[in-house]
Amino acid sequence: MYRVIELFGENEPWWFFDDWENDIVSSIEFSSFQEAVTHYKNAWQKLHTTFPEIDSKDNFLAAFWDEKEEEWCEECGDYLQLFHGLALLKDNQAIENIEQCLKSLSKMPKMKTCALKRA
Repeated sequence: MYRVIELFGENEPWWFFDDWENDIVSSIEFSSFQEAVTHYKNAWQKLHTTFPEIDSKDNFLAAFWDEKEEEWCEECGDYLQLFHGLALLKDNQAIENIEQCLKSLSKMPKMKTCALKRA
């Protein structure tokens, strides 16, 4: 099972601290990697046009932010940057084997073509 999640909080999505799931603001499940990638790309574009700053990892983890969006931290006595995170997960984990997942995208059925038109 694949899941695309959006997060909002003071950590980028690749940290996966113990309470990372508390930052989830939306979550959509997909049975296929292809459907999940399509949704991830659409969400990525939307966030990219909304927030000026971005950091993205190769395994479908991205953080977007605006430097003006901060939160005061009583413990450290300073303002902390807030991030809008986006992640495509497989079985609730970051995708480790990117190559294997990408190969599944290329296993689309081949289109039948008319042999007479090629002649």
